Amino acid sequence: MLVKCTECGQEISDSARACPHCGHPLKAEASLTDEFSKRLRRQRVIATILLPSGAVLALIASPIADLAYPERYGVIFQVLAIAGVAAAVYGVIWHVVILFRLWWHRI
Repeated sequence: MLVKCTECGQEISDSARACPHCGHPLKAEASLTDEFSKRLRRQRVIATILLPSGAVLALIASPIADLAYPERYGVIFQVLAIAGVAAAVYGVIWHVVILFRLWWHRI
């Protein structure tokens, strides 16, 4: 079935991803780009939340590991502090990767 290109008005196949005359993408590809953009922006929000929450966990758990019953709960709070630092670092790396992907795809 033939449809008209919304950009140049030429008749093209409805199964084409882009107009062969002007290169204008059809709606199917645009919707994929929109979905990709939404997914990246959602991941960016999660990474942005992960960074400060991990840092707060590390800052709270580290002093508690030394103060509150170090022989009994010290190891647990040390593990929480390490997990907080790891979450903060992961959040920073994930955030930078997402920003790069958004820039790369010009979204």
